[in-house]
Amino acid sequence: MASHSQEIYTGIEIGTATIKVAICSVADDYSVTLLGWGEAPSIKVIKGEVKDRDFVCQQLARAVKQAETEAQIPISETFVTLSVGGRFVSLVRTEGTVSFETGNMQITEEHIIAAERQAVFVPKDDSQIVDCQYTRYYRLNKDEILLAPPVGSYSSYILVQNESIVFQRRYLEAYASIAADVIEGPPNAVAYTPLALAFAAFQRKSSNTPSDGFLIIDIGAGVTTYVLYTGRDFFTMGQITVGCDHAANDLSVAFCLPINSARKILRDFGNLQCSVMPEADGRRRYIAAEMEINGSMQNIPAARVEQIVQLRFQELFNIINKKIKDEDAWQWATGGVMICGGGARIPKIQELASTVFNRPVAIARTANAEGRADIVDSPVALVPLGLARFGKQSYDIENQNHPHDTAGRLRNFIKTMLNW
Repeated sequence: MASHSQEIYTGIEIGTATIKVAICSVADDYSVTLLGWGEAPSIKVIKGEVKDRDFVCQQLARAVKQAETEAQIPISETFVTLSVGGRFVSLVRTEGTVSFETGNMQITEEHIIAAERQAVFVPKDDSQIVDCQYTRYYRLNKDEILLAPPVGSYSSYILVQNESIVFQRRYLEAYASIAADVIEGPPNAVAYTPLALAFAAFQRKSSNTPSDGFLIIDIGAGVTTYVLYTGRDFFTMGQITVGCDHAANDLSVAFCLPINSARKILRDFGNLQCSVMPEADGRRRYIAAEMEINGSMQNIPAARVEQIVQLRFQELFNIINKKIKDEDAWQWATGGVMICGGGARIPKIQELASTVFNRPVAIARTANAEGRADIVDSPVALVPLGLARFGKQSYDIENQNHPHDTAGRLRNFIKTMLNW
């Protein structure tokens, strides 16, 4: 793509239900101002996989045009970051260890670098692309997990565990080519969707600034993504191929409804005075549901609808809760849980999540963002806005504007190790 204005960044999210495009200015302090927003139904994307390339290109072009018109800036003159997810992305964990035969020794930066060098993941062939690699934790003698480099501590060994975000090349190239067809060149960067969530929910801070950790959950139409941000870095992240469409499908099967009618019930849940935490008030409430294309209607019991939706999202939260427990990671989510995505709009979804996680739950919104309130304050806009902020950091690291922060050291370390 052409060289861009250093302050203007674009985030593109090709989701299961919608394609979203955000053109933003991102200041040196990483505050975001939304300049232009575009959105179009995706439809032909199923669980992160494109089923009709031409149709998705057309819809992306519609969303890009909307954003360009509002921002009065051609997207080709911006730094573009594309989110990627789905089953063609895998997380690979690797470890490196430096042991001391003489017993306890003081850990130095050289020891940590040596352990990190061993932990670098190198793909077995060119069918894989490593997008990002970060350190999950450090471990010393007593199996104590540390999030910060333990320089100065004494131990008989130092273990480093890294996690690499690995893309399957052919799927990544397919996604990137869709964007390239529309924006007149390949995107400048790509980001795994959970990373974009963290970049949106938390403004970039100094690596020395302590803060609470949070589990962020984005409930989409076909895929739910999550990331546990510790306040310093990422501890775990992932995706589950369950989302709002699965709840809609449950309703479709239970009441023999067309799938679009079931989706409409879920979208209108609040207006129908339904919630995912129904009250046993004894009232006989009914929902008028469209049964056929010709408009014939049928009344279905609201309490039964609520129960079906509750069970689906309760199951989803239980899956995530188990994953976090299995990794002994709840200790790092001291601030609680944040929910975003289309599922965050379902009435009382916070209450249901809180009962499963036994922690405070809030609706996530983009931190330190200005612009259209209906977008920057919306829980469905985090990914594209986070991508704009991610793009700014990627640009700064590549141009050595912030080579000494955590991400800058990480990128430079990986480059050094792969060329070593």
